[in-house]
Amino acid sequence: MLRYRLTLFRLLGFPIQIDATWIFIAVLILWSLSTGLFPMVLPDQDPAIYWRMGGVALLGFAASIVLHELGHAVVARSYDMPIRSITLFIFGGVAEMEKEPPSAKAEFWVAIAGPIMSVVVAVAFGALAYLFGGPPALPEIGDGQIQTAMPEAVVFSYLAFLNVILAVFNMVPAFPLDGGRVLRAILWGVRGNLMWATRVAAGFGSGFAALLVAWAIFNLTAGNPVGAVWYFILGLFVHSAAQGQVYYQKIRSALEPRPVKSFMRTELVVVDPDMPVERLISEYFYTHYYKSFPVVHRGELLGVVYASDVRKTDSPERLRVRDVMRPADEDLVIQPDTDSATALQRMQINDQTRLMVCERGKLIGVIALRDLMNFLSIRQDLESG
Repeated sequence: MLRYRLTLFRLLGFPIQIDATWIFIAVLILWSLSTGLFPMVLPDQDPAIYWRMGGVALLGFAASIVLHELGHAVVARSYDMPIRSITLFIFGGVAEMEKEPPSAKAEFWVAIAGPIMSVVVAVAFGALAYLFGGPPALPEIGDGQIQTAMPEAVVFSYLAFLNVILAVFNMVPAFPLDGGRVLRAILWGVRGNLMWATRVAAGFGSGFAALLVAWAIFNLTAGNPVGAVWYFILGLFVHSAAQGQVYYQKIRSALEPRPVKSFMRTELVVVDPDMPVERLISEYFYTHYYKSFPVVHRGELLGVVYASDVRKTDSPERLRVRDVMRPADEDLVIQPDTDSATALQRMQINDQTRLMVCERGKLIGVIALRDLMNFLSIRQDLESG
């Protein structure tokens, strides 16, 4: 999940991406609205109208999710918390933060910004529905008549209601939902212990997950297998995310006090940008058994060359290292005094196993994922013993 993504555009400087899993939920929403909800609310219309309504509603739904996450992202940026991207995926959306909130206050306002944005969006869609004739009336009991409204009013009413549900659901005090993060922020601020606050909030999250699974079982016995599957999967997702956050916080507590320089290796194997790729393969990849090497010229880091990139080349005998290396951008470089928890998070986000440690542009070391994981394993063995 969140591996196969496509960047659609940028909004306020944030990349807006779509995950491959979103396609499944988009097709499901389009089909259920166009063949189920809209024909029931607005009967006796041409089927093409229902499909157009479904398409507009789907776009409005996607926009609602993006705006919800944008609320988180804008407030996070005000607290100097970089946002890597806003991504639509099967369970909604996520604003990927590159570091954790620095304080309980920051956690609170970042978490609550999303639901507040959803309420604002709900009001906006409600106003649009009113302009097009208001929400459709419910069937009048007794005379068999159904009052109808314009298709636009039906769509905007649906989107207004959807955003209200989005805000209410996210404010459930169950981690990792926004309400759970608000709860964690309050507990963190009261007691000053982030680990304890995380455990309590995650406990509420696991409890909520159990309720979702129970509701799934009820739906299954009531003859709604599709709904049962969705509630069951959502319950598993919430439980996994809640417990994963506890584990992640344990790792941060272990690594955060230790700077990158305490783990980095200073005995470096580097390559020159003008080295032939054939020599790189024979004398480096087949000799040192690393999957990547820093590319350095006069002590300055220029980039990193990967075995996977070399493999994609058609004529390695004609190429130099500079032709196949990746630039030394911020995803690959880290400062020596940065805490190691941030280094680990950077590796996970960018799918890297090593980061280049630089000081004033000069390469001074390399920090490897295996060294961090070995430290955590040793620490766990000692503490469990």
